[in-house]
Formats: sequence, C-alpha cells, structure tokens
Amino acid sequence: MELDALKEMMNIGTGRAATAMSHMISRKIMVKVPEIAVAPVGELPRLLGGPGTLIVGLLFKISGDLAGSIFLFFPKEIGARLAGLLTANLPAGEITGDELDKAALMELGNFMANSYLNAMAEVMGLKIRLSAPCYADDYLGSVIDFLLIEIAEVSERALL
Repeated sequence: MELDALKEMMNIGTGRAATAMSHMISRKIMVKVPEIAVAPVGELPRLLGGPGTLIVGLLFKISGDLAGSIFLFFPKEIGARLAGLLTANLPAGEITGDELDKAALMELGNFMANSYLNAMAEVMGLKIRLSAPCYADDYLGSVIDFLLIEIAEVSERALL
C-alpha cells in the first residue's frame, strides 16, 4: 500500500515535471507511468544501467520534515540532447562541460525534483527543502559510489 501511495505521488510529480518542461522547450512531452522498486544497495549500479555507463547526474539533498537524497541522471547522449533542446543549440552535441548546457540541465533537474517533492509535501502535509544540485559528468559507478556508502550506513535497501 505504501509503494502504491508513493507511485501516485510520483505520477503527480511526473505530470507536473512534464508540463513544466513542455513549457520550457515549447514541445509536447510524453511520459510513462513511473516504476517504483525497493532494491538492495549493492544491486543499484546494475539496476541503473551498469557502472560503466556514461552519465550526467544531479544529486539533491532533502531536508525538513523528510530527509534523504534524490539522484537524477541521464545517459550522457540523452543529457546532450536535453541540453540542446533547453538551450536551442540544434543539433545537439556532446556535453563538453559547457556552462550553459550544465546550467540548463541543473535547472531541468530543479524542476523535476521540486515537482516530485512538492507533490509529496502537499499530499503528506510536510515541509520539505531541496538543496541546489551537485552536478557530475562521469561513469555511473564513479558518481554513485559515495551515495551508495551513504545509503548503506542507514539501510540495506534503496527506493528506486
């Protein structure tokens, strides 16, 4: 029942994030119903695509009535396409550390993470704060190692 409630909040957050992104890029956005799972911490790299997957990722810290982290990432080629859409740099190319692309992806991440958290806060009547994102452009395994250690200190499982 708890996973179903979380899934409903994720549906609301996904819808809000898609609407916000649609307005940002003036294009129609189609979304899938989010999948939610609880998985062993040691399985996360494999479940997220493998430690050797090149990604662009954003890590947010959650504080207030709820504490935790949100890790949002895109395969590198998808991140490059999104940055191109957000910055009107067509055709989209590789993310090369360009500050405009980085800022665009960080802003998109802010929209998405806040959409999810605001849905949760409204439904549960909580006050939740979100940090500014930490940005990474590297292999998935390298980026999430420290996050896995942090999670493992408090739990054997993580919410995906």
